[in-house]
Amino acid sequence: MYCPRCKKRYSFKKTERVKKIIEYFALEIPANKASKVLHLNYKTVYRVYQRLRRKIAKRTEEEFRKLSGEIEVDDAYFGGRRKGNRGRAASGKTLVLGMLEREGRVFTSLPENLGLGQVLEATRRYAEKGSVFYTDKFRSYKSLFIYGRHFSLDHAEKFANGRVHINGLEGFWSFAKERMLKYHGISKKHFALYMKELEFRYNHRNNDLIKLFTELW
Repeated sequence: MYCPRCKKRYSFKKTERVKKIIEYFALEIPANKASKVLHLNYKTVYRVYQRLRRKIAKRTEEEFRKLSGEIEVDDAYFGGRRKGNRGRAASGKTLVLGMLEREGRVFTSLPENLGLGQVLEATRRYAEKGSVFYTDKFRSYKSLFIYGRHFSLDHAEKFANGRVHINGLEGFWSFAKERMLKYHGISKKHFALYMKELEFRYNHRNNDLIKLFTELW
């Protein structure tokens, strides 16, 4: 069969197969399980999944605009329980810095560490100056007042004080870590793609993901 627009030959069977793989991806079924259920080669399914992740990362980059208004800022470690001083990526762990726009989007980045310079640079790049920042008491967040108003909370005492909390971002971390567990280990080479996938899923959690991913393909 031929596409009437581009005149390229395509297989109806192959098209339907890819469509089904995209549906399984949208439903968060890991590639190894999807390949068994669909009776397809694992590498075939994995290639489709990875292509989708690359397209998601590209779309996220294309659609990016700086966060503004009230912004929660926090960090998390993926890949096991963190040991040692906070702010230093431990062996086998990946450090993620998250920013969540209240009533809006979440954005993630992978800094080398949580030093003051890294935090301020991420804030400069991803948040509008004049925003209101909410964090915990970690020392590297203390200088966020440079870019706007800054309020912090000591989690040893309480997790919220009126609007001063990072509960929204904590919700995203739970969302992301629960899904990362399905993969039983992700290489550092591909970790950023998986993180952007979860960021996209979270930001579009009220949308039809099958439709969105099909359009991306």
